[in-house]
Amino acid sequence: MLEIFVSRRQIDKIKYGAAADASERIQVQHLELCLRLPLEYIPDPRTVIEDEIDRQRFEREIAERMKRQEEERLIRLAENMARKEERAKKREEMLAAKMNGG
Repeated sequence: MLEIFVSRRQIDKIKYGAAADASERIQVQHLELCLRLPLEYIPDPRTVIEDEIDRQRFEREIAERMKRQEEERLIRLAENMARKEERAKKREEMLAAKMNGG
């Protein structure tokens, strides 16, 4: 809503600038509603296009970030599996050496 009020006070009695009192409050009893208009938001077509481009870029960045995180997770998982296999191989070699040597 757009509401336009006018003051019933005389404007020349309102003090502005250095002469104004900083503690003075707006006296709403001196205001009179003159016009009330409903507003409808109609975006500028250029803004709509820019917003759509920004939204697509944001979604693409999120998708790329999620893909990168998933790839990093899979790499860490593969590294852990390789380490486990390496440890298991070393254990088998140690057991085989104990069996052969012992």
